[in-house]
Amino acid sequence: MKVFLYYLFSLFCLKCYAQQYNAQSLLLKIQDAVFTVYAELDNGVSQGSGFFISSEGVGITNYHVLDGANSAKIKLRNGEQYVISKILDYDADMDLVKFKISSENQLFKSLQIKQGAIQKGESILNLSSPIGLEQTLSTGIVSSLRRDDTHGDVIQITAPISHGSSGSPVLNMKGEVIGVATFGFEEGQSLNFAVSALQINLLRQNLNLPVSEMGRSPLETLNIRNARKFIQQGDYAKAVEYLDEEIRINPKNHIALYLLSKVFYNTDPSNSNERLNAIDQSITFAAQAIQIEPDNSDYYSQLGMSVVALGIEDKWNDSFGFKIFEMAKQTFEISLRIDSLNINSLYGMAKLLCEASRYSPENSFTVEEKNTNYVIAISLLEIVNDILPSEGCYNYLCIAYTALKNFGMALIYCDKAITLYPNWYRGYYLRGDMKIFEMNMFNEGLLDLEKALALCESPHYAAEILSLRGTAYEQKAFAERKNMATLVAKAIDDYCSAYNLTKNPVYMEWKDKIVQRFNNAKVLEENF
Repeated sequence: MKVFLYYLFSLFCLKCYAQQYNAQSLLLKIQDAVFTVYAELDNGVSQGSGFFISSEGVGITNYHVLDGANSAKIKLRNGEQYVISKILDYDADMDLVKFKISSENQLFKSLQIKQGAIQKGESILNLSSPIGLEQTLSTGIVSSLRRDDTHGDVIQITAPISHGSSGSPVLNMKGEVIGVATFGFEEGQSLNFAVSALQINLLRQNLNLPVSEMGRSPLETLNIRNARKFIQQGDYAKAVEYLDEEIRINPKNHIALYLLSKVFYNTDPSNSNERLNAIDQSITFAAQAIQIEPDNSDYYSQLGMSVVALGIEDKWNDSFGFKIFEMAKQTFEISLRIDSLNINSLYGMAKLLCEASRYSPENSFTVEEKNTNYVIAISLLEIVNDILPSEGCYNYLCIAYTALKNFGMALIYCDKAITLYPNWYRGYYLRGDMKIFEMNMFNEGLLDLEKALALCESPHYAAEILSLRGTAYEQKAFAERKNMATLVAKAIDDYCSAYNLTKNPVYMEWKDKIVQRFNNAKVLEENF
């Protein structure tokens, strides 16, 4: 026993030594690519961190590090300092900014961005300047992979992120950047977060602005800034207060209208009628923003996504389903004419083609038209995947390949979605749906649906999972006629639970239909 314990202890020590050695060797490779950022503000100097993504002096930091700066500079490990001469692109919501330093014919050490999935539990390191302590190395692991409505894809890490670390690289043990250290929750321990480095791919413009002009649009008022802060915190009610006040003062502030559209789009009430009202509001505000600023690709993209959401809620019913489809399609097309690589519009168009083809009435599209829609959706999603792989992208690839009966590819993308976001319900939901209704793998599919239900926090989507499971029980009950009463009882229970979550009457209609169907089946059995 002592020998065994000694052996385990030796292995543990070797592993710790290997990690320490890897961190030390990586440090030598990355340290010259990481720098401290100093921003000159009206009331003093703020400090953060950053890193080069190009040998020609193109750097990345957080937007909030340079927000409000009159000028800024970076300081390298060797003490050399360079002025930030141009802001190339930025996104206040993602909290990212890409810039160029002033240098002549100099090459700098740069870091590579990891292209591909990140694994929960993998070891990471961070090099930054917390509270001005330059070149501070910290290590940890990826705790979780998350997504929020403003930053987008976010990585939760255990490596410390202190004041001054903002904008620094989070790297895997190969030295690839997987995230940009952005924020932490001081009320908890090791609750630190990095924006996914893949989102740097979305900074594609060459604005060539001086630092002093970044975010200095007269429309970026204090109300707008406060609203963004509360949106990032998930406090939509407070954000709406500031945005309503801004609209009261300046009805032509299209940024406020756009943000209101996003807030209502991301609202997820349990009541279906409330959800429809929120989507209507989102459509109204996006359309108003477009009327004021008709050349903004993002505004059309937001309108398109809101219209698609309306179609999803109403299941593309006969009364106006085709009008919804055409309106959303034209909106995305306008957005893409303005910016052919608007990732939200590429994804939105693919989502539209998949959802409308799945749920539209039979006479809306021919089989050939549906298949064409799915093929086009796949091509659009592949473009999106090259720029920013996401769980949603993988899920719609799964949906499209399932519809085309290519279950092998569909399973691959479901598995990729689950690998990328193991705590998000949607991948399990789609895989369960496919296994039950397309691949005759009832028990395995049921396990996936149960996993999806356990992970789903939204009453609206939990009801969707329950109704799908109820349909699976119903189909099995009447197809096999074995344990019919038990399976019908389970289906009824799921339909009732779905109704209790959302008060959507359609679930009670399904419950009543299965009760009638079961009673009719019993009468037939008694007669024979």
